[in-house]
Amino acid sequence: MLPHPTPTDPAPSPTPAYRLATRLLRLALPAELRQVTAQGRAWVPPQGPLLVVANHHNGAVDPALIALHLGRPLRLTAKSTLTRSPFLAALFRAFGVIRLHRERDRAEGARPEENGGALAAMAQALLAGDALAIFPEGVSHDDPGLRRFKHGAAHVALAAAQGRPAGPVWVLPCALRYQGKGRWRGRATLCFGPPIDVADWRRGRPDASPGQLTRLLRARVAELLPPTAAPDRPARSVAPLWRPLAAGLPALALLIPGWLLSRLLTGRLSPDRHSDPSWRLFLLAACLPIGAIGGAGLLYLSSGPAAAVLPWLLLPFSWPRLWQAADALQDRLAGAEPRRLRSLPRSLSRPWRSLRLALFIDRLPQR
Repeated sequence: MLPHPTPTDPAPSPTPAYRLATRLLRLALPAELRQVTAQGRAWVPPQGPLLVVANHHNGAVDPALIALHLGRPLRLTAKSTLTRSPFLAALFRAFGVIRLHRERDRAEGARPEENGGALAAMAQALLAGDALAIFPEGVSHDDPGLRRFKHGAAHVALAAAQGRPAGPVWVLPCALRYQGKGRWRGRATLCFGPPIDVADWRRGRPDASPGQLTRLLRARVAELLPPTAAPDRPARSVAPLWRPLAAGLPALALLIPGWLLSRLLTGRLSPDRHSDPSWRLFLLAACLPIGAIGGAGLLYLSSGPAAAVLPWLLLPFSWPRLWQAADALQDRLAGAEPRRLRSLPRSLSRPWRSLRLALFIDRLPQR
């Protein structure tokens, strides 16, 4: 094991908007992912310039998971064409997202010739002590392995190291793997690895090129990728369903309006199927307060003030119970006996199998 880094730069404190956004994302995350396993968090430098380099499998869900588990404020990068949405453009401005122009998006208005300024802005953010996340593959994909890494991350890290000769510039490899991606409430694994001090690496290799650093970063991320072995068959005994469901009803009453609104907006705003998980997660986080207030208003009109206030008072208890009930529902669908399926008519057995495939993610391959 490498020694844990001990940087001395003060860490920027998160803004109120950043704190609010991460809290809403934490609340919305169980609706999209049943379980997120974070490994290697002890390797994250708590302060100082930090560039997180990760593979890219699930659109904006990837940076969201990194931001929620990094333990320090994170600035993001994103493709420039996303700013065509007024909602995302305002969000990018609020959180200081640095826009990158991809050559493949030129027909949609991207200007790759402006990437020099974007890379310089990223280097300046590192010199200011910020943490940044970048995905060198350049595109979110469904391939089981890694695609070719582009050199942008290496250029940024080397530029920051050149402007900071007296201190470390950390590059943190990160690997993400999804099981049941695109299904309801899949699983994700997030793994951080030992950081690289690019300033020290550069001093030992004064003639090193960005290509050499890019190859090193890709190898470090590849080492962290979890295996793709199929998971075990679920146990016959599953958690009780009705008790957590009853306890989660107050949270469900506040969740449903925001959930319906986020699905409606996803259908209108998401450009393609691959982008749906990202839009669902972020729109649900944005719609949770609106939907909760709307749900409380409906309860007030139908049953009076006590019925509107009670779900809010019970929310800290009922919210985790709601997702325990969702876990139990998935486990029960997974454990349905094949004999029962054979006894169903063909007109019912095929929809039942489709429902199990949509809700039960344990037998699906990882991505």
